[in-house]
Amino acid sequence: MTFHHKPVPVCALLAGVLCQLPVCAEPDESAAGAQPAHAVADQKGPVIVAPADPAQAPLEVIQVLGRRPDGLTLSSEKILNVAGAGNDPLRALEALPGVILATPGTGGPVAKPAIRGSSPVDNEYQADFLPVGYVFHNDGLSTFNPLLIQSFSLYSSSWSPEYKDATGGVIVTELRDPSFEQSGWYLDAGAIRSSLLYEGQISPDAAFYFSVRQSFIHLYIDKFIEDEEFDFSTPPRNNDFQSKLVWDIDAQNQLRLIATGARDKVRRRFDEGSRDVAKNPDLAAGEGYRSSYSQFGVLWDNQSAVGDSKLAFNLLDRSENIEEGIAWNLQNDIREWLLKSATVTPFGAAELHWGLELRQQNIDWQAKGRAQPCNPELDLCPPGYYAPILADNASTDVRFASGHLNYLQPLAAAWQLKTGLALDHNDFTGESFAEPRLALTWQLDPDWQLDLTAGRHHQWFRRVEMLSAVFGNPELELETADQLGLGLEHRLNDLWRWQLDLYYKKLDKLFVSNPARQSSGLSQPGQLHAPAFLNGGSGTASGAEFLLNRDLADGWYGWLSVGYAKTERHNDLTGQDFNYEWDIPLIVNAVVNYEWNEHWEFGFKWRFQSGRRFTEIFGARPVYPQINGQPDLSKPPIFYDPTEGAFNGARRDALHRLDARVDYHTRWGQYPVTMYFEVLNLYGNKTVQEQEWNADYTSYEEDYEFPDFPFPGLGISIRF
Repeated sequence: MTFHHKPVPVCALLAGVLCQLPVCAEPDESAAGAQPAHAVADQKGPVIVAPADPAQAPLEVIQVLGRRPDGLTLSSEKILNVAGAGNDPLRALEALPGVILATPGTGGPVAKPAIRGSSPVDNEYQADFLPVGYVFHNDGLSTFNPLLIQSFSLYSSSWSPEYKDATGGVIVTELRDPSFEQSGWYLDAGAIRSSLLYEGQISPDAAFYFSVRQSFIHLYIDKFIEDEEFDFSTPPRNNDFQSKLVWDIDAQNQLRLIATGARDKVRRRFDEGSRDVAKNPDLAAGEGYRSSYSQFGVLWDNQSAVGDSKLAFNLLDRSENIEEGIAWNLQNDIREWLLKSATVTPFGAAELHWGLELRQQNIDWQAKGRAQPCNPELDLCPPGYYAPILADNASTDVRFASGHLNYLQPLAAAWQLKTGLALDHNDFTGESFAEPRLALTWQLDPDWQLDLTAGRHHQWFRRVEMLSAVFGNPELELETADQLGLGLEHRLNDLWRWQLDLYYKKLDKLFVSNPARQSSGLSQPGQLHAPAFLNGGSGTASGAEFLLNRDLADGWYGWLSVGYAKTERHNDLTGQDFNYEWDIPLIVNAVVNYEWNEHWEFGFKWRFQSGRRFTEIFGARPVYPQINGQPDLSKPPIFYDPTEGAFNGARRDALHRLDARVDYHTRWGQYPVTMYFEVLNLYGNKTVQEQEWNADYTSYEEDYEFPDFPFPGLGISIRF
């Protein structure tokens, strides 16, 4: 392993009020002569072949979308040009099979990926071998400067045993190293978001970069909510930073210092007489949300007789504050210490991947609110107003010890076997896990490949209040999942290939609300001594995904994906079977980018997906103040309790949308220039996201997925 750095283009973003206006500052490599073809191999993903000089090779090929048995890998440099990605590589996840960007049922831009029938919170995120606090801001954009993202991988089935904290999927982001051959400041001075990036060489063996970004939508967002029954006392605001220092100690050792962080805050207050407060009087004080994280890591890469090794130390601080009037208030702070190693040891044609991990979390929380347990993914919850207000201030320290083994062995000329074991123990629940992972590959011939994957998984608590004896249940066991996948890939030629993946997922020990703890009326309180949640849920997800992909050559690339799935849940306490909220049977994506000539490039993305499931409302009954345990009909109702139909028994209309993008390449004097124009939802299709009911549930207004009109974007890039 020899460490060698290539110059990397750098871009600064300039955003407009209603459209993004990226301005890129990149070196002009044409003056330095053509670079030879080279391949960049990622340890966890397929080889991405970079373009060669046309004079040296008859055909230039770039693998924009690469496949592996347990998932997909995307080259972020090219995915930035995909229509609708908004120059944010992580937003391009939606164009992959089996992925839904799940927006809240109450609307808003924040969307997290729901993968193959799992909850949006069931994913694990890593960047540069280390965990991160969160990856999406309150405006829906990722917490990483997209100019620093080298690639990202999506693992959706029986992934490697080094990932031990997810039942849905794993998303791994690789941030590029700083350039050793260019230095400078890059400024973004925009209205939506601005950033400052510096990149430079410290010595012949060391270089670094530092990026900070700040949003500015808080300066004018009030102009877009004039018709709403609320305003922002703290408008949406966020910032983030990324920093990396790389030191090539020698040909066998490299040291990286990595620091990242993000901060988000928003608070809204309701107008007097607003329908939100009329439906839930507890919200009269308004709603607010604040979150932040900061992370510092030291990563050492080493090559020795043992093999290629990574050793990392990481400190991660996370903070979250949720305010929902007097209904629910939670402040939680988590400090996590991590020591982690991973080694690849060769044994002839075989390889052993192994590693150890020691982790400690110091968790503090202050919670106060209605003692009405609710998991809206698995329950129809009664109004929180029925329950008393309780409080809990507590802390706990949790220690984790884990390890992984993954052995890669060619069985014959056409067979390869990966057998792995994920080991994990925590001293809070006292559980120990030994979870097998399997990946068997059969190369039927050079153009046909069959893959079988299987694995068992679990995940740590996603909601801190689950650890509370007042609002959760410290006796809960961790949720688990068993996964099985079968994939067939056929390469038609050097450019075209198709794949068909079948999968099945069994979920167990899901957290459900304890009916004994729930209050069903003002005079029908729950049993406050009973635990709030129980391991009483299970579920399945199964489906088939087809992908036809063309690699980049002759100026164009694209893919077509079709996914069909069925997702169900079961409440063991009530015996109820129901469709999951994210049961989206059919998803179709069509992506194409075409370079018409040296000046013009066109891109399109069309998406169709079945409608989201929801619970119908057929009316409501008034809830009056109580006198001696009886309703006082002489006074106006406090609020109305809706009469609901079958849980997730209805489905909204399907969503379909076309995004388009045009890039124009030219020169201003000696500087190469690229301008682009992008339109989201080109033909203005409207898809209902939710129904905003009035106070007594006699009428509603429809709220639509954003954007519900053709939304333009304009950009320009200049290479200095």
